[in-house]
Amino acid sequence: MMVLPALLLASVSVLSGCNGENLSEQVISLESRPYIGQDQSNSAYTEERERNFVVKNSFLYGYSLLNDAQKIWYDEMVSILDRMGKKEMLSQTGMDKGLTAEDIDSIFMSVMMDHPEFFFVKGYTYVTYKSDGQILGYELTGDYSYTMEEAGELYQKASHRAQEIWDGIPKDADSYEKVKYIYETVIRNTEYVVDARDNQNILSVLLYGQSVCQGYAKTVQYLLNGMGIDCTLVQGKVISGEGHAWNLLNLDGSYYYLDATWGDASYNREAGLEEQQVPDINYEYLCVTTADLMKTHIPREDIPLPDCKDTGDNYFVRENAYFTEYNEQLLTQLFQVWETNPQKIVELKCGNSFCFEQMQRELLENRNIFGLIHIELETLAYSINEEQLSMTFWMTK
Repeated sequence: MMVLPALLLASVSVLSGCNGENLSEQVISLESRPYIGQDQSNSAYTEERERNFVVKNSFLYGYSLLNDAQKIWYDEMVSILDRMGKKEMLSQTGMDKGLTAEDIDSIFMSVMMDHPEFFFVKGYTYVTYKSDGQILGYELTGDYSYTMEEAGELYQKASHRAQEIWDGIPKDADSYEKVKYIYETVIRNTEYVVDARDNQNILSVLLYGQSVCQGYAKTVQYLLNGMGIDCTLVQGKVISGEGHAWNLLNLDGSYYYLDATWGDASYNREAGLEEQQVPDINYEYLCVTTADLMKTHIPREDIPLPDCKDTGDNYFVRENAYFTEYNEQLLTQLFQVWETNPQKIVELKCGNSFCFEQMQRELLENRNIFGLIHIELETLAYSINEEQLSMTFWMTK
């Protein structure tokens, strides 16, 4: 084997989570190191083979954003990470098609965007081999939080919990009802805790019941993909500037956004936004349009996203809680849910400012809401979201 003088350059990258993790960089120098010049392609991802963690038929949104050359290294990275590989060469095929070190980070981000089952991957290190100014190849090493044995045991437990959740879905549920079920189940079984264990991945929700936004979003993605519903991870920030993560999903050919973190009352309590008793679940961010999302969320600019315009499977539309004008008959029907389940909240949304002002005037100022509710009330509470033109009503003890 021929040994070539090599300049070893390495950078370590980790995914940026909603708790403000930063990208880190490390430089290593070695005098010499063996380099095997032959093509060591690991592109077995698209072939039928035994997989350790990769979920077959996942929704590969990140993959779809790459060019044909980048998809080569994407497949290889998936294969390497799935095997928890270390010090494995990316193929010469990718280099021949023009790929460089600059492509590695974006490809890795696409892989992690598509594969929430890679809960054990913290980041990666790549090594650039050079001789006489010529790049000979790139070597990739995954950075892992568990050993293969540990990861396998944890994944088995997480998969078992996921199966329990899937088994609870009504057999006749349509796509929207499945999404709503996952939204509610994740929220009801998870508490927002900043320093939660494994809070950037699916273990935090499925095994420990405590997480932050990226843990919520990756778990929703994992559970929906497992049901055949296309869902991906979206990263960005909220208008306050805080890093955040949520989901993009496809229902019957139409894209919607979903944010389970903002649907969880424990998030508001953790953030100090609510001190009084509030409903456990907020449905304002269940299957929303781009226009509504962008009032509070700002996605990363380097990831192209569709313009979500359809409202057919929006929560308020599907629950007959979307109003374009004050309609007492429809409002009465909406509040009838309390007759069979007094603890159920009622949320409604207005399609325009005039309707919203009319709702406030008639329901609150004129107190017409008490004429819509045909059960004995203890205390009626409500909240108003002027930004989203929505109102929420619930009973408190």
